[in-house]
Amino acid sequence: MDNASNNDTLMEALESRCQGAGITFSASAARMRCMPHTIHLAAIKVCPGLILAWYLIDLQFSCLRG
Repeated sequence: MDNASNNDTLMEALESRCQGAGITFSASAARMRCMPHTIHLAAIKVCPGLILAWYLIDLQFSCLRG
């Protein structure tokens, strides 16, 4: 069993989001079998930076509050 239909659904949702933002994107033209995996890898890299930024902002406000 593969997840090709799930991948198609992801690409169609991405196309819809891009079109809503005025970005030209075609799910059928850009379809890659590894796209969900690529998005997952990118998210893994971004999340630690977001967590660190949240921590530093929270720390800064904690210092300002005394």
